[in-house]
Amino acid sequence: MIQNNKIKERRLERLQNTILDIFNHTLKYEIYNKEIKMASFTYVKLSPDKINATIYVDTFKRDQIDRVVETLNESVSVFRRALAENLESRKIPNIIFRKDESIDRALYIENLLKK
Repeated sequence: MIQNNKIKERRLERLQNTILDIFNHTLKYEIYNKEIKMASFTYVKLSPDKINATIYVDTFKRDQIDRVVETLNESVSVFRRALAENLESRKIPNIIFRKDESIDRALYIENLLKK
């Protein structure tokens, strides 16, 4: 039973990495919007049933991240098409782009430690 769970976790992790690769490729070669080009996909979190995929986004210009995430969510069809063309799966997950706040948290903790 435990080994079966590990196999499922590995499959899910492999699928998340594949989705991340597809999105990064799409961003690099198929997107021409300058606002979206500022994005950097940091990681993918798939729901256990693989119906929803949350894509965490970061940008070099932190003050524009909210607008970039909003634009990505408006352009989700481009990324769904890329998944449909490149992912060997019967169902394509719903895509939700979110701001990656891990960097903000790390900077906050670093500032606390400096005090």
